[in-house]
Amino acid sequence: SPSLTYFRRAVNETGLAEQFRIMANVTVFAPMDAAFERMPKSELDDLFMPQNRHRLRHLVLNHVVADRLFERDLIERDAVTTASNRALRIRWSDGVVHVGAAKAVFEDVRASNGVLHLVNEVIVPGIDPRMDFVERLKQHRRQRIENELKETTP
Repeated sequence: SPSLTYFRRAVNETGLAEQFRIMANVTVFAPMDAAFERMPKSELDDLFMPQNRHRLRHLVLNHVVADRLFERDLIERDAVTTASNRALRIRWSDGVVHVGAAKAVFEDVRASNGVLHLVNEVIVPGIDPRMDFVERLKQHRRQRIENELKETTP
């Protein structure tokens, strides 16, 4: 079975684990470890630094919907709104549900309070899900350079 080590760690380190346990009717699009491992190592390491908990929390919440949505429910929708208040586009292609840029790899994993869909990509908040990985990386680098310039400009 695919590993969810990074996503579990993110949920635990942000303090969201207990909140998710008490929530009713929740859907989680959980990225598998391979999705996190495709991120640049420096970006992944940075994300898990204590001073970046707010970014990590936002990323986790971007994978959560406050509704119990099985595959059959997703087929009927064009979009869902995440717990981070971001609209994610839903589409059906070649028998596979796509959530933003991610594909559902395993759908309808039932939990006591909702449903889990394992996805093959990390859904990054604030980034257009239609961008491919290279474009996301370029945007990330541009933003980092702009932020560094702002910090060093008197």
